[in-house]
Amino acid sequence: MKNIFNIKRFGKFFAMELRQHRKNYLILLAIVSAIPTFMVAYRAYAGRPFTALDWESTRNIATFLIMVTPFIFYNFLYHPTKGFTYAMLPASITEKFASAWAHCVIVLPILLYATVFATTFLTSLLLGVEAFYQNPINRPFFVYFSAVTVQSLAFCGVFWFKRKKISKTILTMILFGLGIGLIGTIAVKAMGQEMTEEIGERIMAFFANREGSLRAFGRVLNTAFLITLWTLAFFKLRRTQI
Repeated sequence: MKNIFNIKRFGKFFAMELRQHRKNYLILLAIVSAIPTFMVAYRAYAGRPFTALDWESTRNIATFLIMVTPFIFYNFLYHPTKGFTYAMLPASITEKFASAWAHCVIVLPILLYATVFATTFLTSLLLGVEAFYQNPINRPFFVYFSAVTVQSLAFCGVFWFKRKKISKTILTMILFGLGIGLIGTIAVKAMGQEMTEEIGERIMAFFANREGSLRAFGRVLNTAFLITLWTLAFFKLRRTQI
């Protein structure tokens, strides 16, 4: 049963995890719900109007919570007791991974952004302020995919590391960035400054009148990045629980 996916069993497992995570869901949604009210109260006390910047701040806090969701929901993975209980649950590895993915990537982001929208709209409507109408949701899919892209690092870290998941994930990101920088530096020195500048100019010239191609290329890279990290997380879980 380790790699079999049964939709009925997945539904039951997902519902069970939803009940287990309900406290985390409620806390996160309460935080996002309270922010617009707090900001309006503070602005009223200070004699300042609720502005579009407050709307963006609320949305940014929700985005941050989405980014760290895997650490909140699944930090117990591989724990000597809690992790063992999770490993023994009657669901395949594929179903467990799909449930975790759905909670972190689909369900919570939708609920958080919907809560930001609803609470800001109601606050604006009740208090007669214009901030909501001045700054409607701008590029919602871009905001969502940006949050999920960063979240994928945390998602992979939760499944990949057994202990000190947050610190090891951050350290891995730093080391990866330093490695890319080092490789880039070595490549520039090997090719020489003139060749490097020429390649850069050709790339810029190619995309100068191809904004659509540049955006498409960016989406392809972003999708490849997400799939790679999710795949690494899945195979790490599979190898660990076999």
